[in-house]
Amino acid sequence: MDQDTGQLYGVVMITIVGGSILAAIWRAGVFGPRAFEAAPKRRGALGLFDPFVAVAVLLVGMAAVGSFVGQPPPEDQMTPRRMFITMVATQAGALPAIVYILIRAGMVVEGGLLGFGFDPRRFGAAVRYALLGTVTAIPLTMAVSAIVMFVMQQLGLDAPQIAHEALRKMTEEGWGPTRWGLIISAVVLAPIVEETIFRGMWQTALLQSKVVLTPWAAIGITSVIFTLTHVQIANLNALPALFTLSLGLGYVYERSGSLLAPMLLHAIFNGLQIIIALNLPQTPAAS
Repeated sequence: MDQDTGQLYGVVMITIVGGSILAAIWRAGVFGPRAFEAAPKRRGALGLFDPFVAVAVLLVGMAAVGSFVGQPPPEDQMTPRRMFITMVATQAGALPAIVYILIRAGMVVEGGLLGFGFDPRRFGAAVRYALLGTVTAIPLTMAVSAIVMFVMQQLGLDAPQIAHEALRKMTEEGWGPTRWGLIISAVVLAPIVEETIFRGMWQTALLQSKVVLTPWAAIGITSVIFTLTHVQIANLNALPALFTLSLGLGYVYERSGSLLAPMLLHAIFNGLQIIIALNLPQTPAAS
């Protein structure tokens, strides 16, 4: 069996097995149209303008931080250390937006920040749904990634195995402060920042402003926005997988009623991607 035939066989098997599992779960009502009937409801008065205000504050914060650290260089000139500085600067620049989101949610969401998704009483549900996402959304995301990569390779398009810029820089750096900093940024800071902005603000605002009437619609629109924000740092072949992952992140937020659930799932996914990237054949040996 040649390599192309083996890849095709793998993609077909992933599609059949993954599709069958997903169909069974859907029929069981876990992911179907009625999946959110018994889920906690986030009532409140977040408006559609709130995410745009948060984005404006985010851009101002990032511009302010960028004025101190400078603009990031092109990817071919980006060193691992510079990537770490860029990631931390981006997350630091997001802090004013996070503060705005928390203040605004505390004011207009029923139950304040507890109702927004920071209720410690939902910790158990958050962990359960994060684990559910780990065994469903993450394999599905990886299946989508494998299928897209195979199709792009057959079309002669560039589809690198490591499709995220930060992951590529991690593989160029030996074990030391820079690599550990990149890992902590990706596994701890990024999930907190991104889930607060996308699931917490965008998804909640879409529902509470009545722009959409169903959780799945809010999850879908939020996932499109989430995917588009990664265009500059991820290769084309990674975008469908990121969209798929985002659907899972939105789902566990709605089902659990806790922002901790998508944060945990996001952290697990990023951690797995790092483990895979650092163990690919082209990864430099650890020093």
